Amino acid sequence: MHLLNQKANEVIESMNQVKAQPVGFDPSALIAIITTIIQLFQGCNKSPQAAERIAANPGLLHRLKLRRLIREHVHDRDDEEVIFAALSDAGEKLTSGEIATLYTEV
Repeated sequence: MHLLNQKANEVIESMNQVKAQPVGFDPSALIAIITTIIQLFQGCNKSPQAAERIAANPGLLHRLKLRRLIREHVHDRDDEEVIFAALSDAGEKLTSGEIATLYTEV
C-alpha cells in the first residue's frame, strides 16, 4: 500500500494547488477510486504497459468511467472537476513499473 498511498497523497497535493481553498476531501475515498481503477485494468487483463498507455491518453469511454467513479465518491461538482483533473494529470505521469507495483498492492 506504500505506492498507493504515495500516489493518493500526490493527487491530493495537486488538488490543493488547483483549488484556492484546501479541498476537504476524504483521502480514503481517493484510495477507493484509485483501487477501483487498478482493479478494472486487472479485470480486463491489461498489462502494465497497456494500462500505462491508457492512463497517459484515456479515450472517451475511460474518461466517462473515471468521472462516474469520482461521482460515486464525491458529491460536490466543483470537487469532482478538481479530482478528475488531478487524477488525469497523475495518470499521465505513471510508468508501467509503478502500475505493476500498484497491481501487486491492490
